[in-house]
Amino acid sequence: NDFSLSQNYANPFTPGVGTTQLSFAVPVVAPATVIIYNQLGEVVNTLFNGNVDVGTHPLKWDGKDQSGSEVPSGTYLCKLISGENSSTIKMTVSK
Repeated sequence: NDFSLSQNYANPFTPGVGTTQLSFAVPVVAPATVIIYNQLGEVVNTLFNGNVDVGTHPLKWDGKDQSGSEVPSGTYLCKLISGENSSTIKMTVSK
């Protein structure tokens, strides 16, 4: 397995109507964190933070921030960090 963060699907997506799905893969057992950032670099939500086994791991984002409020339309960055590796994708929220 390789280290990777897949592009989300659906992209763009509309919070309240559905979720967007993505997945990440790690080649070794390790701690991993998946964080959503806004265009200002501020943390919007942490989708995952913990230890993972080797392989691919699915995630969903409902378009909400850490307080449970729907985020505004715009472009967001999703970043996977595990050990010395990191990967980032862009996601679009539309309403």
